[in-house]
Amino acid sequence: MLPVASQAATFSYSPLEKIPGSDTVVITDFYTYVQAIYKFGIWAVGIAALLMITIGGYMYITSAGNNTSMEKAKSVISDAIIGLILALLAYLLLYVINPDLLTVQRLPNVATGGPAAIPPTGPATPGGGCSKIVSAAQNMMNAGCIYDQSRRNGCTGSPGYTDCSNLVDTTYKQSGCTSPGNLSSTIAGKAEAIGDSSTLKPGDVLSVPGHVVICANDGCTQVIGAAGVGKNIKYSNGSYYINQGATVVRASKLCSAC
Repeated sequence: MLPVASQAATFSYSPLEKIPGSDTVVITDFYTYVQAIYKFGIWAVGIAALLMITIGGYMYITSAGNNTSMEKAKSVISDAIIGLILALLAYLLLYVINPDLLTVQRLPNVATGGPAAIPPTGPATPGGGCSKIVSAAQNMMNAGCIYDQSRRNGCTGSPGYTDCSNLVDTTYKQSGCTSPGNLSSTIAGKAEAIGDSSTLKPGDVLSVPGHVVICANDGCTQVIGAAGVGKNIKYSNGSYYINQGATVVRASKLCSAC
């Protein structure tokens, strides 16, 4: 039920107080702030469930054998456990379907051309890094390649299929580079800490648990990725992944031509 898009005027938001658990996230706008609140809400559910389980346990111990009190205590405990499981499953289900469903961000504002807008035709021509990888990813995107992990074929079929790691594997090989892997877990195993995000270059791969994307420009403020069953390859906000603690596989280490 969270708002995921807005065509409102561009603005920045600096919270006076940090959201608990968001110490590693740089909050510069209202959308990131809402994202932090959402994640804190998940933790709050867990804390509330633990509290109710403790209360239920206390009620059970002090019931003194009274069947009515014992049943009420059991009900409190079971309800708390069920609520916790449902909250965690909801988050997990959305993440498995498409990690972008858990992202709160503004859609491109073509009318105003604000800084949050992502050009529908892609970012500006990269100024460095491995532009061949970005071009290969753009070609797969323009071909209308569809996300389907079970049928991924590097977009060579009719129709073509891919997933996030297959997109990386295919574009690197097409660019004459050594592939970092064809599974997100394999790619993650070769990734390193980002450090200064301004050092990120086109063609670098950002990795978060269960998902990888390709940097489309210097600083990786825009990425190209495949996420969501039945959906196409698309551009998205690279800053989101960086703020989530992403690691990086640098194209320069795998491509002699970059």
